[in-house]
Amino acid sequence: PDSTEYGFCHWLEEKVNGEMYLQRPGYCQRLRNPVLNFTGYEDLLTNVIELGDPAMFVIDEALSNGDELIYMGTEDLADKTNCEKFTRYIDEIHDAPIFGRTDDGTWLQFDPRLKLEDNTLEKAIPDGGASLRSETSETTLCANVPRSHFNDESCVLSIPGDGSTNECNIRGNLYCGSRGEVANDPTVGNYFDIATGKDTKWDLDKQREQVWTMIALQSNDQLRQRVAHALTQIIVLVKDAIDVRSMTESFLTYYDIFVNHAFGNYRDILEEVSFHPLMGDNLSYRGSKSSAFMRRHYNQLEAFPDENYAREFMQLFTIGVYQLGLDGSIKFDKNGEPRHTYSNDEIMSMARAWTGFQRHGLQRSNVDDLWGNHIDPMNIDPTWRDVFPKNDVLGGYIGDGHPLCEDLPEKMFLKKGAVYRFLG
Repeated sequence: PDSTEYGFCHWLEEKVNGEMYLQRPGYCQRLRNPVLNFTGYEDLLTNVIELGDPAMFVIDEALSNGDELIYMGTEDLADKTNCEKFTRYIDEIHDAPIFGRTDDGTWLQFDPRLKLEDNTLEKAIPDGGASLRSETSETTLCANVPRSHFNDESCVLSIPGDGSTNECNIRGNLYCGSRGEVANDPTVGNYFDIATGKDTKWDLDKQREQVWTMIALQSNDQLRQRVAHALTQIIVLVKDAIDVRSMTESFLTYYDIFVNHAFGNYRDILEEVSFHPLMGDNLSYRGSKSSAFMRRHYNQLEAFPDENYAREFMQLFTIGVYQLGLDGSIKFDKNGEPRHTYSNDEIMSMARAWTGFQRHGLQRSNVDDLWGNHIDPMNIDPTWRDVFPKNDVLGGYIGDGHPLCEDLPEKMFLKKGAVYRFLG
């Protein structure tokens, strides 16, 4: 009956044939969003724009069966209605939807699209996103990328003419970008979708596979793509071990490590992989703390750092289980047994080298990262870090051969060639 009210178990997927879950007694019924006819119900609609005969063109035909349209005319549609009654920055979950009606009686629903900016190593957003944050009444987060040793040389000093600072400064007036964080074009089809927490987008876990497939099959640099794919079969990321399985950009930034270094140095790959938040979650060393920290702060006398990454790093990513000759053959001891490259003692020692890693607490805009920062490289919390020497697998210590502070020349910081790092 018309008086019956139904609840929904999830936000509606706002498109024809989109998924919706209707609340039933004791369960949720999965249905498909039907085509709606507003004839006779126009008075119930809060936000309506009379579009007239607009220049509308089909985009995203492959994803929407031609139901996704974009206005590409020269006439400003704002002149057709009183836009002051609409919310400029749409929250699709809490704000009433905006509908448009054309002269032929066709009804359309406005679907806001995100506009992303260039925020690359070569072209960082100059004020860290402060102006856009102010323009949107602080709805938009800052976009300033955390400084790290991966983007350090690209950071620029930006000082306003009045000498003031803004809230998007991480430290001082330093603004940094990140590799591959480029602007989008909202007018093209098959667009990259992002869950923002203010829309009804969900179930995007297949999007990264679609993006990867398109690039891997159609890109002109096929050799680079194939080398990158081969490398990912060695340094594996298991998506089911990570909480952000529905995210797209964080997984693609991980994959881009292998694309960028396909013809480079394997050590550079290992370094970027080790600092990537997804690997920190995948092999559980993110948040690993030294035994000294656990004793001091939690009174745990037998707490040891997580050994997962230390083991997999040696076994799968680098030296393997057995010692090998130059021809790749296994070496044997005097008893005819294969010589192992490491023991549990080395695992425990290496685990102490992977302490202190944590995600940046700074959540920012301009990226697809709704649940914390899973894109920018992790930083190291010195209070969590194990500060004692770590054994290597050859009977020495990690760092052997590097000079100690006491071995450096006197007043070396004043000598020619000394490098200083701006801290803000």
